[in-house]
Amino acid sequence: MTVEASDKATVTNSSLTPSNTNNSAVVVKGKDATLDKVNISVTPGTNASVSVIADGGNATVTDSSSTGASNLTVTGNNVDLTNSTLKGDDKGGAVVTAKDGILTINATTVANYTPTTVTADKGDVNVTDSNISSPEINLTATNGSVVISKSNLVDPNADKATNSTVTLNAKDAIVVDRSNISTSAVDVDTDASIVVNASNLTSNTNISLVSTNNEVNVTGSNLNSPDTTISAPNAAVTISNANFSGEKVNITSPNVAIDLSNFTPTDLVISVPNVTEAEGQETPVQGNVSLTNVSITTPNGNVEVYNPNGSISITDTNISTTNGNTNITGNTITLTGNQISGNNQTVLYNESIVYQDQGNVFTNSTTTPGHTYICRVGDRVCLGLEEAREEPRRGRGGDNRRGIGNYHPTTERDAGRDIGRDSARDTISVSEPRREELRRWFDRDNRGEDRELNAQDINVLSQAGVFNLSTCNVVVDQILIDYTPENILEHEDEVKARLAELGINPQDFTRFIQACTRYSWLNFEEVRR
Repeated sequence: MTVEASDKATVTNSSLTPSNTNNSAVVVKGKDATLDKVNISVTPGTNASVSVIADGGNATVTDSSSTGASNLTVTGNNVDLTNSTLKGDDKGGAVVTAKDGILTINATTVANYTPTTVTADKGDVNVTDSNISSPEINLTATNGSVVISKSNLVDPNADKATNSTVTLNAKDAIVVDRSNISTSAVDVDTDASIVVNASNLTSNTNISLVSTNNEVNVTGSNLNSPDTTISAPNAAVTISNANFSGEKVNITSPNVAIDLSNFTPTDLVISVPNVTEAEGQETPVQGNVSLTNVSITTPNGNVEVYNPNGSISITDTNISTTNGNTNITGNTITLTGNQISGNNQTVLYNESIVYQDQGNVFTNSTTTPGHTYICRVGDRVCLGLEEAREEPRRGRGGDNRRGIGNYHPTTERDAGRDIGRDSARDTISVSEPRREELRRWFDRDNRGEDRELNAQDINVLSQAGVFNLSTCNVVVDQILIDYTPENILEHEDEVKARLAELGINPQDFTRFIQACTRYSWLNFEEVRR
């Protein structure tokens, strides 16, 4: 069944039913091709096709329906599908192409075609108030933007085994606004800017939002996937009021700003990449990472914030790695009003750090003694840490995508280490000339109390980051030697700063001094005997 004209081919207020034979077809073809209030019904499984072809003009489908066809083709300079329903029989694909202008899908359903390919060669692709349902959905604006608003792009049967995909690509911008995308894999790998606003993205394998040269912005949205990658290696990543769940989340950009957001994956990596020059050499980037009012919970995984050549600012943020580790590495680091808990926390800075008296609380696991290291890269307490750290992978998807699976947190080597176990870096003993002064510390702080080291002392020391008791000998011989029991509180901030260089962060300064000097005195007396 063919309607063809040299100028305008128009079918209106009609019902079209082709013959019930294999390979039947409905074709409307002209310079302009229009279906208006047309119902097309073909027998499913007959490999029938429906084609609306505008040769040099516009293709328009309005208030129309088509059911049962195996293949759908709509082609024109501009293409407009409005208030229509186009459903196939899951035996073939749909191709909708605007060759020289804008492609508009409005209040329309396109379903049961695999693949469903929507392309604008020179203009934009606009999908509004519509539903596209297919195991393979491809939307491309070769020289324009893809804008999806208040729409659903789904594979209703998606699971890890189906390998279904939604792929979005554009030159200028990709915008997903107040929409739902649900499939096995969401792949947005483009040079264009990416905006996801008030939307839900759900995947059974991976979500990849990668813009090579422009920004990625996620606002007021929910993303759930076993493997989520947000990457803008040459621009900024901005995340606000968003929720990320699933397994692995990797965020990579020279400028990362996250606020008012919630993360509950198994593992989270936020990092600043190096720039690869034309000669193949990598140039360090002095990037910026900012987290404000963020909640991160990884009950059995790790959190990594990695910007070794730039700044990291974390404010009013809760990081909980119940059975994992938190690792923060930056050139300059500012921590303000944060709650950080888990097995171990390691904060490595190169130039400067601001965290004391800023309302931060570090809490380690009590079942498996953990540690909190806050120190400068290269300091004695950190020797070996930065060398053992394997930098997370960088990439743009596939096997080269940044992955936590290949990152082994350096603190794993210390997790569960028994308090008091020998360590080469903790073998300094209190020198004999300090015996009398050490006695003064001990006598002053232990009058009327049990003169043996007790469980409360051990807890105070472990919370401060002392996991080998002989480290207290280092504290006494290298720090407390410069103070007296009478003036120590006057110099509390100064002493805390020096302790921080050893990776020690006492939650209760007075109790820590008491416990540490108590151990050193008792240990000294034991050695003498």
